[in-house]
Amino acid sequence: MKEIKVKKFIAHFIDLNNENPQLSDSLFLLEDETTTRVLEFFESHISKAWTATQLKTCRFRNTSNITFNHCREIATNQEDDETFIQNTRELTIKLHDQMVNSSSRSSGTLIFLEYIDVETEEAYLSILKMDPNEGIEVDPINLSFRIRQNLLPSVREKLHKSAFIKLSLPFDKDTAKLYVLDKQQKSDGVSKFFLRGFLEANEEMNDEKMTELFMETAVEVADANELDIFSFSKKLEQRITQGENINVETLLDNVLHGIPFGDEDKMEFIEDVKYRMKRRNEDSYFIFDVEKPKDQTGYITSEDRTIRFTFPLSLFNNGIEVIDPSEENNWTTTISIENENMKKSSNLKK
Repeated sequence: MKEIKVKKFIAHFIDLNNENPQLSDSLFLLEDETTTRVLEFFESHISKAWTATQLKTCRFRNTSNITFNHCREIATNQEDDETFIQNTRELTIKLHDQMVNSSSRSSGTLIFLEYIDVETEEAYLSILKMDPNEGIEVDPINLSFRIRQNLLPSVREKLHKSAFIKLSLPFDKDTAKLYVLDKQQKSDGVSKFFLRGFLEANEEMNDEKMTELFMETAVEVADANELDIFSFSKKLEQRITQGENINVETLLDNVLHGIPFGDEDKMEFIEDVKYRMKRRNEDSYFIFDVEKPKDQTGYITSEDRTIRFTFPLSLFNNGIEVIDPSEENNWTTTISIENENMKKSSNLKK
């Protein structure tokens, strides 16, 4: 799971019954005991969000984008607390005004955290839109209950609208990394309001690379767990071939069915696959259309290249085996092909 260290933390409040949002003018003190406990809450949320199935890689549309420019200000002035405070206030005002003029009535808390990915030492800005909950508090002394308003969701609940912006320099339209999560969407997409209206960004897709990366990483994790790689790979290949759309969590759950894994071990396996995919390519996402890369072609040729056999490279040592010539086998090259009924053919004209 991703380990993060928060550097800055501020929260602003959007109540659509009011003309203006309630804006904070100072950062939370990170050393405060209460703040420390709250940060543990958000760190857990961010870690889970980073490998959430619905997380999408996105790109800002242009450099005249208001949100892009506020994020660039934060990225280029990471040691300046006032820059962070002022730009988060401006972003909150922007979201508030857009929501007031829309059909949305989803008031809530807009939370901004600047944090460091401990493993990569990269800085990120996290924007979390959290809807308020109601909770029942028990008073065991007076034997009474009371409803508490505007509670944040528990750690077990999932973040709704979230954005994660990498603060690497230079920060420009082509290099700025943006990841967006919208748990309130019933489909695998991100709401147009949050993505296009507030962030002024679009989703990026590359399903072929995701298919290839997913297959490679899943086999890698299976190997690390000492599973039968041939059996696992064959089952994985069959599942991918049968479907047009891939949900990494669902597909792996099906592939692992019948393997002597407990539910907790199975979840660890799936989370490890998603985590490694993110580490190998931080643009990874976990719901995509199947678009398998074209299989590369392998060749077996004689020394003078007058004889040549071609075959799918993926079958080399996995269905096709070549025994090199040696003095012991009378310099005969043996090509073994499993599970295939081969027939002779000729292009010679009679």
